Amino acid sequence: MARHLMAVFLLGALAFAPRATSSAENQPATRRDDPATGSVRGTIRCNKPRPKQPLVVYLEREGGELERSETKTHHISQKGARFEPSFLVIVAKDSVVFVNDEDQAIDHNVYGLGSQSFDLGIFPQGDHIAQQFTTPGEIQLHCSVHKLMDAKVFVAPSNAWVEVDGDADHFTIENVPAGRYKLRTYQKAKRFRDEEKPLTVTAGAATDVDVELTR
Repeated sequence: MARHLMAVFLLGALAFAPRATSSAENQPATRRDDPATGSVRGTIRCNKPRPKQPLVVYLEREGGELERSETKTHHISQKGARFEPSFLVIVAKDSVVFVNDEDQAIDHNVYGLGSQSFDLGIFPQGDHIAQQFTTPGEIQLHCSVHKLMDAKVFVAPSNAWVEVDGDADHFTIENVPAGRYKLRTYQKAKRFRDEEKPLTVTAGAATDVDVELTR
């Protein structure tokens, strides 16, 4: 009889105990997995010959960017007293690992100026150091040890960007969540007035746009 009463008591306690949930179940709902996406197709027109230099076309979402499901880590070498690559496009909240991969015992430094400023100090051959980039815009990279070392990082606000080659005049940005945006351009070496225009992306459709670059 005593064993029977104890079993009933334990079953009742389990029925009212809090249920264990996974970490995913405890996370607030976000719009990161919204499948309603479209694309942006564009034509670039310049009133003067465009130099063969990077042109980035990117979108800013009205009301703020959607949360990203993951970020990326990029690498920049400092071998031969030069940043390689010397130009890199990343997305806000991505990180860059700067690697002192010199063949000899040479120290390096990295400091950045622009939309985000930082100084990573001096680090020796074989060492590396990471920096997260959180603010969209251009950052100029320098080394305080080697005055001729420089590079640029452009931080896009979201994954909705494309780098257009110097001899190309068409582009496509795929998998853009439906919504209202502002299209902008960025030039590594500015030769034209940057473009800015509003557009709307519709789920399952392509939005066509003309990008006019003048000077």
